[in-house]
Amino acid sequence: MAASDHVGEYVGRYFVEECIGLGNVASVYRVRHARLGGQFALKVLHAQSDKMRDDLMQEGRAQCELRHQNIVGVSDLLFVDGDPGLVMEYVDGPTLHDFLRGDERLTLPETVALFRQIVRGVAYAHKANWVHRDLKPGNVLLAKTEDGWLPKVCDFGLVKVLGEDGGPEKGLALGTPSYMAPEQIRDAASVDHRADLFSLGCIFYEMVTGKRAFRSNAGAMDVLNKVVSGDYQPPSEIIEDLPQPVEDLIVALLQTKARKRIQTCEALLEGLDASDFLGPAIRPRHKKAPATPSVTIWSGMLAAVVLLIGASLLAMARWVDFSPEKISREPVVVILPSINTPAPEPVTEPDPDLAPRPVANPTPSPPPKPVEDPQPKRE
Repeated sequence: MAASDHVGEYVGRYFVEECIGLGNVASVYRVRHARLGGQFALKVLHAQSDKMRDDLMQEGRAQCELRHQNIVGVSDLLFVDGDPGLVMEYVDGPTLHDFLRGDERLTLPETVALFRQIVRGVAYAHKANWVHRDLKPGNVLLAKTEDGWLPKVCDFGLVKVLGEDGGPEKGLALGTPSYMAPEQIRDAASVDHRADLFSLGCIFYEMVTGKRAFRSNAGAMDVLNKVVSGDYQPPSEIIEDLPQPVEDLIVALLQTKARKRIQTCEALLEGLDASDFLGPAIRPRHKKAPATPSVTIWSGMLAAVVLLIGASLLAMARWVDFSPEKISREPVVVILPSINTPAPEPVTEPDPDLAPRPVANPTPSPPPKPVEDPQPKRE
């Protein structure tokens, strides 16, 4: 099916409006459902290899199963002149590759927010035991929404079921050189989800710096050698004042040994969500720092004291008659419990009809002697 074939014609239930992508293996068209009117993308395979047909079917199964806002969904399979085609969600927007080379620039917080959504889509695929194996900016589409750009991972043409041996792929290097994990270069069939983590590190590096982590003018083999040896320019040498946690996370993703890399997308998301990830000047305002243990302890003890006082007053109210003619002549003493401080002096209620008395103590003290006039009163 050539790029211009069937444009303006019906293919099954779909009207072919435009060819929006042309590659060596497949072409992608924008189509519209004849009855419902909705727009879709139709990816039609050119090659006739049985392996390529199987890969397309595997891609369709994966994307049909993975229903997530950050993954391009597949809804149907049809044949065009004998060539299999996948009907999938149409995304009206650029690829991340084209966006990074355009005029629009994102701030670092916006970059992190966009990358976080890509990671969430990949994490969802990993939970379903799918390994993408070809993550790169060209396989991330950006949909324009009211809240900004919404990334969607696409092109699961090299997808692998986690745990399968890979069959004829053993010993082969499959993927895109600048974004392949070192173990994927040696044997694409044996990789697990950690290969995608390396690719995510390459994507994040490029989103932050605007440059590929592994690049060379000497050809693909030199790029692969750089990947295997971990030869890339530190991001902080490209971006001045780059927060250290950002560079640390990129370095952790680009470890050449899979066991030393960040192990899961969930762990990666935890790092991205850390309150100090972008530095103290731009921490999210809605997140409050956790209370220190000492503040928490003192708050709890103060609450206990308040409850104890309330209980004491309630108990006294049940047996004390507060009518004026029956007010006790004895002072009422309230002793508060100690909170690592000296006990307060007992508080007494003054009696207006009696002379001031000493403060009551737990041990009774001798009664005070009466005060005598120094001079007898003369007649």
